Amino acid sequence: MRFRRLSWLAPLLVVVLASCTSSASGPRAWIDQPLDGSQLPREPLAITAHAADSDGVSTFEFYLNDELVQTIAAQGGRFGEASWEWEPSQPGEFTIRVVPIDSQGNLGQAAQAHVRIAELDQGDLIDLSQAQVQETVKVAIESIECLTGQTVAVDIEISSPVGIESYMVFNTVIQAEYMETFQPPLPITISKTVQVTEPILDPIARYHRWGLKVDTPGEVAPIYAYAVEPNDRCPGHYKYELADEQPSTVDLDQVKARQNATCRQGPEAGFEPAGYLMQDELAAAVGKLANQSWIQVRLPASNQICWIVANLLEFDPGLLDVLPPVAPPPLPVPDISTVTPILDTTSPVIAGVGVNPALILTQGSGCSAYSRTTAVQATVTDNVGVDLVNANWSVGGESGQVTLVHVTGDIFEGVVGPVNTTGTLNISVWARDEAGNSNSASAPGVTVQNCIE
Repeated sequence: MRFRRLSWLAPLLVVVLASCTSSASGPRAWIDQPLDGSQLPREPLAITAHAADSDGVSTFEFYLNDELVQTIAAQGGRFGEASWEWEPSQPGEFTIRVVPIDSQGNLGQAAQAHVRIAELDQGDLIDLSQAQVQETVKVAIESIECLTGQTVAVDIEISSPVGIESYMVFNTVIQAEYMETFQPPLPITISKTVQVTEPILDPIARYHRWGLKVDTPGEVAPIYAYAVEPNDRCPGHYKYELADEQPSTVDLDQVKARQNATCRQGPEAGFEPAGYLMQDELAAAVGKLANQSWIQVRLPASNQICWIVANLLEFDPGLLDVLPPVAPPPLPVPDISTVTPILDTTSPVIAGVGVNPALILTQGSGCSAYSRTTAVQATVTDNVGVDLVNANWSVGGESGQVTLVHVTGDIFEGVVGPVNTTGTLNISVWARDEAGNSNSASAPGVTVQNCIE
């Protein structure tokens, strides 16, 4: 391997990076070549990168498939560049990472590029990223059918013009999955029904969602699709639907808060709070929304009648059968002519952050009884309105961000994974309201292990 510095890049970098600023977490790096998703012949390849930091860029570390292969010193200026010449010893898929380090010893965020090295002439190569731009990859769960016991039938449709390397059907709340991998020649369409059995009865009364994850050649990240079981959950999949088991001693006409819950004037996040039901506090149940997603209660201290999201409450399984449906009131329309604008400085409230499962495996095949992903769920409330909720995650040298989707009421949910590094997967939920105020809260750590069969 030989080092080659490309001095002609320096003037160009000054122009391109003139607006870059320093980050408290270290310098920021870019890989100029090769481009992410490139397919190249097996011949010497110059890997060039640059970085910017107000404290000065001191060092570049080059990694090949997570192995440190070259360390190159920079000149300590605000802008730095380096080049490393790599001679691939064999064809295959490789991940190139460049980690910049500033003069204070701070490591910056790694830049990376995925490339495929082939024993082909340059004229025979196909740029997979361009092919995928021209053709749309379709990933969909067409339907879910409840079968006997705890088995469901998931109808999936997948099409990819560049081929399908693998797919996995998985439950986001129960450790149940089915995975299939393929060797060349890869299929380009899959249309089938997959039967998966949930191994345990869910101890929580919540909706059951299934996901479909598809890996295709040249794709940096898998493609996902989701669907919910009929009526939110198949009959018999909730543990306490059985007549001889009850989740608690809560009376039939009462509910108990699983956590601190906002009680609103109507069954929508747009209604003003009327009060609060604190964790483990009891309240009388009065009615329900027609789709059973909200329950109307009478608060014990004030006798105020208001609405709470059903997933935040613990109650007898037969309660929803006897509660009368109540028509929701219309959303209030403020008289903007008499309203004095008030600057909102209150951050969103993040509560009930949870992960399921707490143990996942690294990406790969085998050990099908264990999940490769974990579902992140959080309850986010705000006096104005929630604009965006993200989950930021990291494990070892990997990190990323997923957007949590609004599910119902104040509940947001998303899926993290799969990952390629063992250790503790740290997850932080970040929320921003419509006024720009933000807040964050940590989720319980998730253990990531390799599959051992």
